[in-house]
Amino acid sequence: MASDDLISFIANSYGLDEVLLREMKLLPINEENLDEYVRFNRLRNSVDKERARAFLQNAIGKTLNPLEAKLKTNQSLRDFILNDHFDFDTRVGRE
Repeated sequence: MASDDLISFIANSYGLDEVLLREMKLLPINEENLDEYVRFNRLRNSVDKERARAFLQNAIGKTLNPLEAKLKTNQSLRDFILNDHFDFDTRVGRE
């Protein structure tokens, strides 16, 4: 299970609805039911696109166009929800 700090970090970095992300992390979600009840779509729609793009550009170290940023955001959220994996964790002193 992901730590509360990491969930808050992701929500803040992407400017997304933290409550929705927390709710999804509590459910037994897999690839088949990820968007059941349109929950993943609601989470994606809550992302602040400019904030997410700026975060990703800083984490990756290169300029991303809006589509690239959207695709990386969607993939990283999917990977975090399904696998508890987040590639762009740039917090200082992380565990």
